[in-house]
Amino acid sequence: MSAAASIGYLGPAGTFTELAMSRFFAGRPYRGIPYPDIASALHAVQEGEVLAAVVPAENSVEGTVNVTLDVLVHEVDLYIIGEI
Repeated sequence: MSAAASIGYLGPAGTFTELAMSRFFAGRPYRGIPYPDIASALHAVQEGEVLAAVVPAENSVEGTVNVTLDVLVHEVDLYIIGEI
């Protein structure tokens, strides 16, 4: 990424997902764009609105985040490229 890439994330600002994004893209220019829900963030990647999206696959309260897996399996054609 030479120019600042647009990266979607599950918002709002100040969430763990935003922190994960900042750690994953540390040292690379990016502009974070918050989305109100996981599906919106992933569909934004599919539609080319953003280069990538940071969404939770697991959390400490509920374990697996089923909506993330459901959208990845049934609604979009995307790949997981990393984890924090």
